[in-house]
Amino acid sequence: MNLSFYKNVPQLGEKEFHFTINTIPAILQAIKRIGHSGLNAGFRYVFLKTDISFNGDHQLRLFTDSLDFNKLISQLGVVVELDKRDNIFTPDKGIKLHFDATRSDQAIGSDYDFWRLNYYNYFYQPIFDRTVFGVRIDMKQAFGDIPFYALPFIEMRRIPLARYQGNANVLSEIEIRQDMKHR
Repeated sequence: MNLSFYKNVPQLGEKEFHFTINTIPAILQAIKRIGHSGLNAGFRYVFLKTDISFNGDHQLRLFTDSLDFNKLISQLGVVVELDKRDNIFTPDKGIKLHFDATRSDQAIGSDYDFWRLNYYNYFYQPIFDRTVFGVRIDMKQAFGDIPFYALPFIEMRRIPLARYQGNANVLSEIEIRQDMKHR
């Protein structure tokens, strides 16, 4: 993958850095619905073997202190989700709550020690005959020795991937949808 990452550099301002990331990813997730409640719980395991090279004319030391980009990330965590929407594609009513927490640690084969927390919420409510109001809240946070390419970032339409990164971010969106025809 060829990706751009951004960083505020003293005396230069915000600069774009180009990286090539060769990775072998594996994501395993198992969740189980609890009764008929809409509540799901389970676990997640993430494995990344990365080989990163820097492309560009800026000094690498301005971006990161680490010169060793051949690393392993191994994360184990829990997932809890409540989904009470009336439709998973274009819901008109309901709520979806999601929380996951993962730990990367040397004890499970990682070269890094950090936590990642992720929470998001979708809420939909009809306000008129064919008009639906929706709200999205998405929060991510990381603690510890996290590599720059695994930092939480904003995921939103029309914003490039990993454009806005940090140890914590919060995103909110409002949607008002007018359905032309009922399903």
